[in-house]
Amino acid sequence: MAQLQQWDNLVALGSEYHQAVERLKQLDPLDDDQRAARQELLARILDDDAQIRQLISPELDRLSHLLGTIRRQRTVLQAYYSTVRPQ
Repeated sequence: MAQLQQWDNLVALGSEYHQAVERLKQLDPLDDDQRAARQELLARILDDDAQIRQLISPELDRLSHLLGTIRRQRTVLQAYYSTVRPQ
């Protein structure tokens, strides 16, 4: 979803991810084969997480800039209306 810039879907998948992690915590102890498979899976998850963070970084920067612009506009409007509005 991050590669396709489908941010809403990415957020939904993040929620599913956290629910899956909680379910995994409830599992019985693992045998050696299961433990090795889990380690491999966790390594892939960490790689995917790093890629997602790299892909989402420009979008977060864009949103941060947009929020900064909105805050500045709001401050200007508040200052303007406080001088225009009769008290």
